[in-house]
Amino acid sequence: MTDEKISPVDIEFTPEFKRSLRALAKKYRSIRSDIQPVIGQIQKGDFVGDQIPKTGDYIIFKARVRNRDIRKGKSAGYRLIYYVKTEKKVILITIYSKTEQPDITPEQIRRILKNYESGTENNDTKKSESYTNPLSKTLFSVKLLFRRFQRFEKSLYGLKRPIFESDLVLAEKQTNRRCSGRAGRIG
Repeated sequence: MTDEKISPVDIEFTPEFKRSLRALAKKYRSIRSDIQPVIGQIQKGDFVGDQIPKTGDYIIFKARVRNRDIRKGKSAGYRLIYYVKTEKKVILITIYSKTEQPDITPEQIRRILKNYESGTENNDTKKSESYTNPLSKTLFSVKLLFRRFQRFEKSLYGLKRPIFESDLVLAEKQTNRRCSGRAGRIG
C-alpha cells in the first residue's frame, strides 16, 4: 500500500464572485469564515453540493453554506456556485444569500462564465487570484482578517491605535458620565 500525496485543487475566482463576496461581507461579518470550510473541501477535491442541470457542457455545482449571522441554517444561508473545469481546477462563479436572492438561473451562470473566459469582465481575469496550497489560503485568510480588524479599529470611537478591552471599558464609562449629568433623568 503506497501513500499517495493528494495535490490540492487550484481554485480561481471570477470578478463576479469577488464583487458578490465584497457586497455580502458588508452585511454579514462572518461570511469569510462561513465559506472557508467549503472552499477547503473543494480544494481537497471533494466537490460538495448539488450539480445544476441545464448548464450545457459546464459541470456546475451549487453548495449550500450556513450563515452564522442570521442563525437559520443552510436553507436560509449562502449559495456558492462553482465550476469544475478539470479534475485539478475549480472556478468559483458567484455567491449569494438565499434571503436576498431566491435563485440563480443557468443562463446567468453561463453568462458569468462566458464573460470570465473571454476576459471581458473588468479585466480582472489577468489579476485572478489562484491558490494551489493550503498555506497560501491560510495566509490569504489572515490578511483578510487583519484588514477587516483595521477597518473596525478605525471606525470604533475614532481610535488610531490598537483596541484593547480597557479601551472599551473607558469608552463605556465616558458614555455613562455624559448621560448621568443630564437633567430630567429617569430612574
